[in-house]
Amino acid sequence: MDYPGNLYVVAAPSGAGKSSLVKALLELDSQVQLAVSHTTRPPRGQEKHGRDYFFLSARWPRGVRNSGLHPGVNFQ
Repeated sequence: MDYPGNLYVVAAPSGAGKSSLVKALLELDSQVQLAVSHTTRPPRGQEKHGRDYFFLSARWPRGVRNSGLHPGVNFQ
């Protein structure tokens, strides 16, 4: 795969195999990189900060929203 700059989004219901697909892609092509999402929810099970998600304080979105640097998003 020689397509620098492409963005691929893997989305599917829970249990559909997203993690397996992404793991296989990462092993297949060293150029593919994973973007780690941020969340204000607590970690589940064996989730690790910086690997599965960046876990942030529930107070974090208020500061970002008030700074004007982030578009309006509803955090719950």
